[in-house]
Amino acid sequence: MARIHIQRIIEYYEVPASVWDELVDFGLIPLVHTEEGDFVEEDMLGHVERVLRLALDLGVNKEGIEIICRMREELSRARRELLSMRYHARLPQDNNGRPMTHMN
Repeated sequence: MARIHIQRIIEYYEVPASVWDELVDFGLIPLVHTEEGDFVEEDMLGHVERVLRLALDLGVNKEGIEIICRMREELSRARRELLSMRYHARLPQDNNGRPMTHMN
């Protein structure tokens, strides 16, 4: 998994050190600590960008960011669940109510 050094992120997004530290300390930005320094996993970059945009561009406080992120996760989970339910509703079911697949 690729990692991005936090200094590159801080410089690219022009994040004040105090804001970065507050977001990290509050647990909104997950870091990977290594001997070479602190990094963000590449697959978390979208999340980090969202957190920074909420904090820097919209002025949302850290508690508000936490709520927004949690709501986004719940919405994504609900969407996946709905898609799964729609998929299974279209499949024929066996006598036990389980979706039948080509292997049944």
